[in-house]
Amino acid sequence: MEIHAAHGYLISQFHAPFENRRTDMYGGSLENRARFGLEVLRAVKAAVAEMPVVYRLSVEDFFPGGLPFSEGRQIAVWAAQAGADALHVTARSCFRR
Repeated sequence: MEIHAAHGYLISQFHAPFENRRTDMYGGSLENRARFGLEVLRAVKAAVAEMPVVYRLSVEDFFPGGLPFSEGRQIAVWAAQAGADALHVTARSCFRR
């Protein structure tokens, strides 16, 4: 099972400041922007306990306002701590600024 949190798909849109302009618990700080994807990861792990779950994420968008590497790396650490069995690390978004 792979959760696709990269390349501008829904979960990655929460990660990048350029795309996430929310002011609730899913926007603003890095912790808040990472929250939705980590909640999805935990829910999937609970639902498919016997299957390995891979968390695929972009760790850098390479454009101003996109996800910087330092934040992408931290999200990867949190995904591992949240129970991802493996990380599929990639970069870039389908969006350009």
